[in-house]
Amino acid sequence: MNKRFVLLYVCLLALCLGAAVKTSLAQSQAIDGLIEGFVKQADSSAAIAGAKVKALNKNTGYTREAVTDAGGRYALPLLLPGTYTVAAEKDGFPTITRANVEVRAGQSLTIEFELSTTKISEAVEISAQVPLVETGRTVVSNTYEERVVRSLPTVGRSILDFFVLQPGVNARPLSTGGSGTGTPTTTYGGLGLRQMNVDGVSNNLQGGARNLVISQEAIQEFQTVVNFSAEFGRVGGGLQNAFTRSGSNAWHGSGYLFSRQKFLSAKPFLLAPTAPKPEFSRYNFGGTGSGPVVRDRAFFFVSYERWVQDLPGVSTISAANATALGIPATSIGAINQTFRAHTVTARFDAQLNQNNRLFARYNYYFDRESPLGSGQSALETLSRFDEAPHSFTTQLVTSIGSRLINEARFLFSRRGISNGVLRPDAPNINISGVASFNGNSNGTRVTREQGFQIIDNLSFTTGRHQLKFGFDILPVKFRERTTNVNGSFVFGGLAAVANVRGAITPLDHFLFTERGTLDPSTNRPYSYSRFTQSIGKEFFEAQVVNHGYFAQDDLRVSDRLKLNFGLRYEYFSRPAGNLNPDLPATGVIPQDRNNLAPRFGFAWDVLGNAKTVVRGGYGIYYNTTVAQTFNTFLRSNGREVLNLNVTPTTAGAPAFTRNRVAPPTGIAVVSDVRVFDSEFDDVTVHNFYLTGEQQILNSLALAVTYQGTRGRKLPVAFNTNLRQNGALADGRRLWATTNRPDPRYGNVFVSRSVGEQDYHGLITTLTKRFAQGFSFQAAYHLSETKGTAFADDFTGFGIFTSPSDPLTNEQDRGPGDFDMRHRFTLTGVVEPRFKGLSGAAAAVLNGWQMSSRVILSSGYAFNATTGQDANGDTIFNDRPAGISYNAYSLPSYQTLDLRLSRIIRLGESRRLELIGESFNLTNRLNPTNVVRVFGPNAAPNANFNTVTQAETARQFQLAVRFSF
Repeated sequence: MNKRFVLLYVCLLALCLGAAVKTSLAQSQAIDGLIEGFVKQADSSAAIAGAKVKALNKNTGYTREAVTDAGGRYALPLLLPGTYTVAAEKDGFPTITRANVEVRAGQSLTIEFELSTTKISEAVEISAQVPLVETGRTVVSNTYEERVVRSLPTVGRSILDFFVLQPGVNARPLSTGGSGTGTPTTTYGGLGLRQMNVDGVSNNLQGGARNLVISQEAIQEFQTVVNFSAEFGRVGGGLQNAFTRSGSNAWHGSGYLFSRQKFLSAKPFLLAPTAPKPEFSRYNFGGTGSGPVVRDRAFFFVSYERWVQDLPGVSTISAANATALGIPATSIGAINQTFRAHTVTARFDAQLNQNNRLFARYNYYFDRESPLGSGQSALETLSRFDEAPHSFTTQLVTSIGSRLINEARFLFSRRGISNGVLRPDAPNINISGVASFNGNSNGTRVTREQGFQIIDNLSFTTGRHQLKFGFDILPVKFRERTTNVNGSFVFGGLAAVANVRGAITPLDHFLFTERGTLDPSTNRPYSYSRFTQSIGKEFFEAQVVNHGYFAQDDLRVSDRLKLNFGLRYEYFSRPAGNLNPDLPATGVIPQDRNNLAPRFGFAWDVLGNAKTVVRGGYGIYYNTTVAQTFNTFLRSNGREVLNLNVTPTTAGAPAFTRNRVAPPTGIAVVSDVRVFDSEFDDVTVHNFYLTGEQQILNSLALAVTYQGTRGRKLPVAFNTNLRQNGALADGRRLWATTNRPDPRYGNVFVSRSVGEQDYHGLITTLTKRFAQGFSFQAAYHLSETKGTAFADDFTGFGIFTSPSDPLTNEQDRGPGDFDMRHRFTLTGVVEPRFKGLSGAAAAVLNGWQMSSRVILSSGYAFNATTGQDANGDTIFNDRPAGISYNAYSLPSYQTLDLRLSRIIRLGESRRLELIGESFNLTNRLNPTNVVRVFGPNAAPNANFNTVTQAETARQFQLAVRFSF
């Protein structure tokens, strides 16, 4: 580790040790929960010092004790999620016990005890009602507890299904058309930046895509957190947390089978009306087991699930176009997509001794999908997807005396991916708005990511303060094969030439090229618009090391007001450059060492009755740049990999062909270059929020949150190696690739931290805790995102996008790529309970459960393009005259998913569950993509904004589960 970071850690340690006399223990929001509160005299409300408060986990026998201070305050931190009995006792007072206290991960529960002197000999047990409104929480979070996790209908049956449902998140539909286990698009504050954690450690080393798929059966809780405290970092968006199940003193297990079939499914959307309904089947089966290894000391939990699916994808290339293009009929229409996968979760928990608690978890996942893709793509362009990630995680919680607790976590994770194709050497042919066919430009790709994570947090307790500090170090390596090795021919159509010929559509542009037709405007044969190809070194590997160091204090100012102050320092070390001596900037990847992140939050119990709470906060957050991004720069130094980017008139340009394009000879390859501006900084996000939460009824609460986000220093790549060459009719600048400022190279992209986006959102959430046989959560999200940068929903700005004008992004100011104005979600679980019934009536009317999830949303904004390089900058992102950036939106999305279960009890602990589920019950067409090529003319192309991809039509699923 660099000496400066060792010095920083030592300084933080000294600071915290110096404050230990006046501080108290902070909660861990990563894995465990906190119970805190007060012990007072019932008659006078005077604080009781020296009272003993003990929490007992009824399922594992684990206990934790605390003694109240002079103000009657106590704190029981780092409690494993579960059901507890909490008791307060003091000589001269009766013992008060609160039973069935549910502790969730990241939760801060406030429980007060009032001890009376009037009945000294009697112990009192109270059935605990955990406060519906958390008065001690200073962040915006939402948790789905185990009952909901077990009950909701989910498309993919993985941990990813729940994150698209959380209040305050905008998301594209979670696909029902593929495996259902891919990484969903989830955006927070208008930016596609999120950190996925499982049991407090990373599940997306690369910053965007998930590493592991974990069965829904292995999960106890889900949680989303924004505006999080200084303990967490590395992301400028939201934290998506999942927590796995653990064993207990009781033996439990389950076996299950879920199945969807052709006869239970509607005909896929976008398939030709005369086409027959394609074959389809899906099976999910597996089981769980848990129990004690040593009673009250050690426990295990295991889970296995298998996915087997054959599902049709739909290539929407029209039959007429396919015939004209020579695409086989078997390459369009319904394409059988197979999916085979399985996942294993094994967890071990142990109370090593009175002061040490340990857990360890191993996960493995294997996935094979073939082929991937749909829309305007033919079968031969699609690739197979193979992956086999695995990870090992451990946590050790150590009590060092009554005031000091240390929590250490460790992760090792590795994920390899291979993408095979049918024609590994054939170039891709892309006809704008018509078809992508012939081959895959990337050929067979191979990638591998690997990393480990070390987290250590030290906490103290005394008085009104709860202070915590620690570090988080995450080195990640990413190895990948160079892209575009086969190359791609683009046909974008041609604008009209006055008094010579009319406009040429992209389809005719290609057909005329294959026929050798002469273009009357040039007297030369028609040819492609542009050809690109990468030539050179095959594999690259980059490493980043993410450092985070923090100190924070939860200050209980009074019984009604709690503050959180924190300071985090982050340093995301970047790899060294790949020097091209002709371009010194290629040898330097600048480092950003200025990432100080203050955080502040408060929670105010307005009336002191734990029913009306106002909370708010502000923080600065930095987003890491992932290792994969730097591979792009290492290969793009102008020498390592040569990038052909030519027009047919370029001397030595290859002739159009459907077969392998050999590296050209007799052509001076002018390669593109990517470098960083010397002042390039990490993405910086300012986040602020204000929430009012009110308990309406005993189990019903309403929360209204305003959240604002200012995304700054967002990366944008400017092309600095072009020559201005006049202007378009509307005044936009024209560019030329002849007589470049540096003729040795093609485009020279300089990445600068100048993009910005502003988000304003209002989130209204109505939550009904489970009582009287039902629970629900309804949330409405009204938001607006505007700015001048392009969001990346997968790798945190993995490949920096260029603006439509190569030297300024002001022309692209408008709605953000993740601008979704309206979103409504509803989840609910209903279990009718008719008391007083017996016999047949009780058997028929009781034992049912119904659950649902509803999503209604606007579509994301999208940018309409001409399909041509209208301004000559070699990038096909130009818009028609008079149309602003992201002026259009994708169609709205609406889905209703339902589950109906019949529970048959077979004795005291065994039960059989018969399940029926429906996805997209109303069979609504939910488009996920449209033709975005407007065309070069004032009127749009005939197929502009027509649907090319859609979610799956209605499906029913049947299941059976036995558990004990």
